[in-house]
Amino acid sequence: MPSKAQSSFNGYDLEDLLPRWLQNAYTTPHIQSALTALDEREDARSSFRAESAKAAAATEAISSHLHNSDPNTESSESTKFYSIVSGISPDNMRRNRYMDVLPYDRTRVQVKVPHFRDSGALFNEDEESEGLYLNANWVQEKYGRKWWIASQAPLRNTAYTFLSLLLEDMYPPKLHSHASHHSRPRTVVQLTQNIESGRRKAHPYFPDVVGQTMIVVPDFTDYPSSSSSTSHLQRSKLKVTLVAQERIGEACCVKSLVEVRPFVDHATSKNTTPAAIRFTHLLFNAWPDHSVPSPSDRAALFEFVRLVDRVNRQMPSGSSSERDLDPDPPIIVGCSAGIGRTGSFIAMNSLLRHAGFLPPPGYSTTSESHSAAPQQLTQSPSIPSGPATPSEPSATSLTTPLGPLPTTLSTDLVSQEIDSLREQRAGMVQRPEQAVLVYEMMVGAYVERGELKR
Repeated sequence: MPSKAQSSFNGYDLEDLLPRWLQNAYTTPHIQSALTALDEREDARSSFRAESAKAAAATEAISSHLHNSDPNTESSESTKFYSIVSGISPDNMRRNRYMDVLPYDRTRVQVKVPHFRDSGALFNEDEESEGLYLNANWVQEKYGRKWWIASQAPLRNTAYTFLSLLLEDMYPPKLHSHASHHSRPRTVVQLTQNIESGRRKAHPYFPDVVGQTMIVVPDFTDYPSSSSSTSHLQRSKLKVTLVAQERIGEACCVKSLVEVRPFVDHATSKNTTPAAIRFTHLLFNAWPDHSVPSPSDRAALFEFVRLVDRVNRQMPSGSSSERDLDPDPPIIVGCSAGIGRTGSFIAMNSLLRHAGFLPPPGYSTTSESHSAAPQQLTQSPSIPSGPATPSEPSATSLTTPLGPLPTTLSTDLVSQEIDSLREQRAGMVQRPEQAVLVYEMMVGAYVERGELKR
């Protein structure tokens, strides 16, 4: 943590470099107070989540005797708001990496069930279907306003569902009916190693050797019994190929280009080749589990943040309908549980974007203007001339049963961002040192800007 009243950072006078809100927030007493307030609010959410689980269990017991019972009879509005019922259903429990990290129902990502014809062509069998379950949530930056999909790392039995996220357009629920551009995710950020400290933290879903291919099959229970014939499941397989890979030392990461296409039995497909999609996978190598990158790796983390944003804005090569594609689609980001490192990464992206260190989202994130022309991202992003405050119009407001944070935190953008993320996915920015990291990354960014001006 910073000293009680830190006035310098790496030899620089912070008063000359930091906006007023960050000067006031970057002290040990303030950060300790902020962490306490944030923890108290997350404890309250945890209680509501537990109540939703109990209410669901009671409803299930009653429903077995009274088929016409109302499932929401005993649930308060707050309990419904923080409901995690989908994650605790018997069908979905085994798809959670951790039993105490479950997605909120209201922001849960629902993955379309992929159906393929014999030719490999993708079609939607049931548009009204609830879709496949994945422990993931739609999350929007409070200040940067960009949309993300925050997810746990894939399990063996969810790798197919995870890949299915990349096959079709994905929109946050409130934007779906207004979206006029194709918004298929094309960037995946992984903040955990597949194995850490001898334990499996992420199941691999593409090969680790360029040119190699692996076949990923659906979990049998992903498909209703009416369509789970052997031939149908055979058509649903995915062929995943590692096309290219490079190590980027300054960003401490591995960048992989991955191709996914339906696996087609050429004996029955009349030699047709199904269309493929490609996505970029970015693995950051310097973020230990339950911890934060070391001070010597902070510059690499900052470069990785910029790399992720830059890569996501690159249009797929050879696209025949490039102008119809979202220039900045949602990014899928995950770590082991999809909350600690994941939440910290989104928080720092939001605040760096808000301060002008990253470009704004490619499209407006309001439903009224989502179909408007993209912003000119070739121009330098605007840099706020004065201290940013949560009342600025660029901040996204969420209505929450808990009400606002204490007034002592009203101008602390880090606390406001973390609290907003926790409203959308439980437990985001899980550990105190991860919250401190967000403060320190912002201080470091402003110091770097000061160095460049000298």
